[in-house]
Amino acid sequence: MKSRHTEICIIAAHTFVERGYDATSVNDIAAAIGITKAGLYHYISSKESLLFDIVTLGFDALDEKVVALTRDIKDPEERLRAIVLRHAALAIRVDGVITRLSEEEVHALPPAQRRKINQRRRRYFDYVRDTLIELQKDGRLHDIDVTVAAFSILGIIMTLPQWYRPDGRLTDEEVAAEVLRFVAAGLLRPRPHRKRSASIAQRPPLVMPEQRRLARRAFPQLNPRRFEICMTSARRFVERGFEATSVNDIASALGVTKAGLYHYISSKEALFFEILSLGMDWLDEDVIKPVRRIEDPEARLRETIKRHALLTACNEPWITELLGEMQALRRPDRETILVRKRTYVGMVRHMFNELAAAGRLRDLDHTVAVYSALGMIVWIPRWLNPKGRLSRDQVAADVATFALNALLKPDAKTRGTAMVAADFSAVL
Repeated sequence: MKSRHTEICIIAAHTFVERGYDATSVNDIAAAIGITKAGLYHYISSKESLLFDIVTLGFDALDEKVVALTRDIKDPEERLRAIVLRHAALAIRVDGVITRLSEEEVHALPPAQRRKINQRRRRYFDYVRDTLIELQKDGRLHDIDVTVAAFSILGIIMTLPQWYRPDGRLTDEEVAAEVLRFVAAGLLRPRPHRKRSASIAQRPPLVMPEQRRLARRAFPQLNPRRFEICMTSARRFVERGFEATSVNDIASALGVTKAGLYHYISSKEALFFEILSLGMDWLDEDVIKPVRRIEDPEARLRETIKRHALLTACNEPWITELLGEMQALRRPDRETILVRKRTYVGMVRHMFNELAAAGRLRDLDHTVAVYSALGMIVWIPRWLNPKGRLSRDQVAADVATFALNALLKPDAKTRGTAMVAADFSAVL
């Protein structure tokens, strides 16, 4: 039986996810629980301490329900399968919401507590990656960098709560099983054909296009000053969160007064909508429009995945990261962005339907497959370090390879993934 404190943590976690941490007051949490503010303070010392308790509870659940139950599995493939299955199921159960806050709201914690959480996050990541390293050494892993593979798995799982509905067509166990099938097909070599893979250093370098950076020329409707305002504001929103960023903060970053900033914007909410609209415009220009003219659905899917991975890896992180704060938008503006997102997802789903009808898609649930592929792509900005060992191009290529391995049947996949290195130069 859950303790009263655990129940409070779970209810508060749902409230934070729905409204955003900064936009949620202690009064809001007390009302959601059904007690007074004074009654809530009987269990917590502050909103920050409550957030820390929630995130800690999430990692405790990972340790108890995933790590502790899989660490004694000797075979790394069996261990990986158990990790993915258990973590995916945990992420979409009622109390799984606590795991989301460990990624989304840690920035709000004091430095000492943030360090503790980051240490636990790193420990779990290393556990997943070490399992992948064992598989790689045995030649049982496709030629995908293990760091990219580990973060991609986590991206698929951590984005599950954003689309899964408990009253939907699939149960949480069925969704977890579908996620496992996607991951296994994307990463593991088929048993009859396994052999020791080349090391990362031995792989021939991919011929990649020149990185396309987000530039004002992509948005001729904006004058240079307005583009600068949007870009600077977006970066501040990513760093601090929408609610925690004031108009004064943005004005200071731009080197203008608050009154001067209001010469260009009507409100912070309107500015936020304009920024998200620009991000969707960039997706439209760099992904949607170029692939529409491709007739073959396999080639169209391959191009879509590569372009989207390049977009998230090689451009401003706010293109995807700020979509998680859409609850801050006014209802009509939020619906406008949601319609554009649904249109894109619908386009990808249509490709899946075409490929399935032609017998070229693996036997996967289309909904889980679509969101798994998109989840690993939109997760890239959350972990990619531009100054780290992995280049943006290599990350984009490996994520694309993972997704194509998972989606296309082996005969189609051979045609598709063999072209990843060869035709990346034609992407842009």
